[in-house]
Amino acid sequence: MTVMLAPETTAVTAPDPSELLDRWPGLFVDLAGYIARHQEVTLAYAQQMLRQALIWLAATRETLGRRVGMTDAVDPAWHAFLLHSREYREFCDIFFGGYLDHVPPAPGQAMTAQEIAGTLPALRGTLYGRAVREEFWAGPGYGCCPENPGTRRRPDEPAPAMPGTGTSPAAG
Repeated sequence: MTVMLAPETTAVTAPDPSELLDRWPGLFVDLAGYIARHQEVTLAYAQQMLRQALIWLAATRETLGRRVGMTDAVDPAWHAFLLHSREYREFCDIFFGGYLDHVPPAPGQAMTAQEIAGTLPALRGTLYGRAVREEFWAGPGYGCCPENPGTRRRPDEPAPAMPGTGTSPAAG
């Protein structure tokens, strides 16, 4: 008698982008609560908005030299982080090697077709790509950052280690 065993499978879970804020205990909860209050959404929805903003920050860092699109559904979460300026500044210094400016789009400014087409792949290409929720990225998108956001270091320098991981992403 031959017995066939099914191959053992292990569920692979995506890292939670909230780990990027682990250095600041309670910040993820505080930011999500702020978003929920000011956007008049549920806390669970606000947490998802914030996770998407953190994925966007990771993609922005990993695709230096190329803009990654932002949407109206996610932008309020980035704004909430910006308003917590001390933590945001510290995060940027660690994560980007310098402050990531927010440059609102000029009236009538739109992303190029290439930028729009590159946004979801850039988000999915991060360590947190499996946590991307497409419904947050399906709305109007626009470029909201300089051409080389957060690049105060030379392009040939290795990126600083990602908070919570101890690893540097591949330069994009």
